[in-house]
Amino acid sequence: MKIYGIVAASENNVVGVGQNIPWHLPDDFKYFKAITLDHYILMGKNTWLTFVKPLPRRKHIVVSKTLQPSDLSKDVRLFSDISEAIRELEAENVPELFIIGGGKIYEQTFDLMDRVYITRVHTTIDNGTAFFPKINPKHWTLIESEPHTKDAKHQYDYTFEVWERKQQ
Repeated sequence: MKIYGIVAASENNVVGVGQNIPWHLPDDFKYFKAITLDHYILMGKNTWLTFVKPLPRRKHIVVSKTLQPSDLSKDVRLFSDISEAIRELEAENVPELFIIGGGKIYEQTFDLMDRVYITRVHTTIDNGTAFFPKINPKHWTLIESEPHTKDAKHQYDYTFEVWERKQQ
């Protein structure tokens, strides 16, 4: 199974402040949708709790030690740890899994990721509470980079980047 990360992160790798994303970038939401549609997405409890309902045409995996199945929609699968979730998905021959957050989940799965889709938001957030791990170019290759400038709907410049892990 291929494991991919998908994230929007500031220049200093902030992905969240409290339970909130510190920017509103409509084209990032479209990008996220285009990349993850019809795939499995894995998230932690706090990311799940930001959803009003499950995202259409995606299979949701939530990792939490405190949530109960009754806390989730019937189509959402709950696991108490990431290793258990990944083992089960591999046994089911799931071809691709997208890790969508939050910060602790990214940290725990970063070494498993084959590719990372980053929307690099060109700002620094000083009060961040959730972070994405730093990409080390010694271990990763930038294979795509698509810059965008801020406009009436996008408060910051941003770049869609795709990084692939180098073969060791």
